[in-house]
Amino acid sequence: MQIDTSKALIVEGGAMRGIYTTGLLDEFLEQKFNPFNFYCGVSAGALNISAYLSGMKERNLQLYTEFATRPEFMSVSRFLKGGHLLDMDWMWQMMERHLKLDHHKIAAHNFHVGITDINDAKTLFKQAKADTLENILKISSTLPFFYRGFHRLGNRPMTDGGMADAIPVRHAIEQGAKQIMVVRSRLQDYRQNTKFADNFLAFMFRHKPELAKILKQRSERYNQTIDLIRNPPKGVDILEVCPPQGFKTSRLDTSKDNLFKGYEFGRKAADSVIDQWQRMTQAKKLK
Repeated sequence: MQIDTSKALIVEGGAMRGIYTTGLLDEFLEQKFNPFNFYCGVSAGALNISAYLSGMKERNLQLYTEFATRPEFMSVSRFLKGGHLLDMDWMWQMMERHLKLDHHKIAAHNFHVGITDINDAKTLFKQAKADTLENILKISSTLPFFYRGFHRLGNRPMTDGGMADAIPVRHAIEQGAKQIMVVRSRLQDYRQNTKFADNFLAFMFRHKPELAKILKQRSERYNQTIDLIRNPPKGVDILEVCPPQGFKTSRLDTSKDNLFKGYEFGRKAADSVIDQWQRMTQAKKLK
């Protein structure tokens, strides 16, 4: 029996910018809105989907505003001394102690998490399973360079899924999705032009030539995905959801004021997003 994957939720990462998605998905939970049968995310996007599927409203609001702003997690001085800028090991300890996800509830859904293989630089999409979800989420959320070293899947080093595929829309289409909601953490007019940063990361990982190659191509690949979202294949409808112009939260933002404002932007957008999705669904039925 073929599994229905026709209605997909795709969520972009973006570290602290993911607070917008947190607000949006919390309001979805409040309104008991979950029309999807396939889910896919990378990095912070995967963490936001996980809280949504766990039914844990405000879980990630606490994660962003209470834990991710602490110096135990983010420390420039530690980084300059050779440690992690973002200590994911400490963060995971805090989540396990205070914000533990319901792995079995999440695994009951068709949820794919994107991770990047360091050696061949390919994106792997791993289906959420209760016994492996924690490791997969941790890998997908660990930014190279900002975290010293790599977590492993089996005996292979892995890193942030966003390195190779920041917004996994193509994967959803390949899985059979026909109606897709893409929740981004960037403004709608954003096009990636980060050649200096891409080249710097490529230089830092020059001993991994395949990874260095895709790092140099990150901006191009990102912009190609935006083009796909706005010009999908025939028979595929995509609703693109972006923060509004007033959204100021940056990738490594520790301003609680910015984070709470970003969260409220997401909450306030939910009614309009739900209405747009329902109108898209109705129009698809009439085709």
